[in-house]
Amino acid sequence: MIFLDTEFNEFGGDLISIALVSDRAEFYAVLPCLAPKPWVAEHVMPFTGPVTDTPESLAYGLAAYLTAHQGEEILCDWPDDIVHLSRALILGPGIMAPVVDYRCRYVSTYDHKVPSVTPHNALSDARGLREWWRMQGKVYV
Repeated sequence: MIFLDTEFNEFGGDLISIALVSDRAEFYAVLPCLAPKPWVAEHVMPFTGPVTDTPESLAYGLAAYLTAHQGEEILCDWPDDIVHLSRALILGPGIMAPVVDYRCRYVSTYDHKVPSVTPHNALSDARGLREWWRMQGKVYV
């Protein structure tokens, strides 16, 4: 099981950071955000860490991570996480990073507190989602 979280520049905005967390490995990337919206500037940007990737290096890094975790389901608690993961693999019109099949599942945590050491940090939130999943007594597939 892989746990996914993303941070983006408000509703419909560009991806800022993405994290995938499994018991075997973690993936975390931060893209440049040159014009963060006010809420994002205050609540997200201070916690992302330094820029680590370009869109192209992100695409290839994600493809490598997903290939290493082939067959594992990706779990997220916000629908846009799936959108941003999928978009991040696209390099241009009709071109995407070479990636294996993957499947995503959205789970509702709306009425629950997902533990996160650093809220609005994608890596911390993905780790928190994994902990929430364990607290629910869920079994990894």
